[in-house]
Amino acid sequence: MEEGWPEYAPEMAAGIFFICIAQLSLAAFSTVLEFLKERNVFVKEIAGDTYSVIPYFLSKQFTEFPLLCFLPLLEDFIMFDGIYFRKGTFWYIAIVYALMMQIGSSTGYFVSSIFSNME
Repeated sequence: MEEGWPEYAPEMAAGIFFICIAQLSLAAFSTVLEFLKERNVFVKEIAGDTYSVIPYFLSKQFTEFPLLCFLPLLEDFIMFDGIYFRKGTFWYIAIVYALMMQIGSSTGYFVSSIFSNME
């Protein structure tokens, strides 16, 4: 182990990895089902030239951003001391969690746009 690293550094890395995977899949699975419910309305509005795909996607991301940031921040508050993260890294980890939630929700929208029904 390098000098200056605590002996529990591998456990911290494993904790970060599994938490990021959990955040990513949580966001992806929740948005897949949500978008499939809205798909018919979305297709009709696109066909009627109400708006295009980019404004729809950006508005969905903008409106869901507070919720997608709240859950990782809450989880970060709960587990920060339990995994013995270094002091001063709280907000860095919270930003990574928020970005993982954004990536997960974007992936969920992409996957749900491929399929036409939930079955």
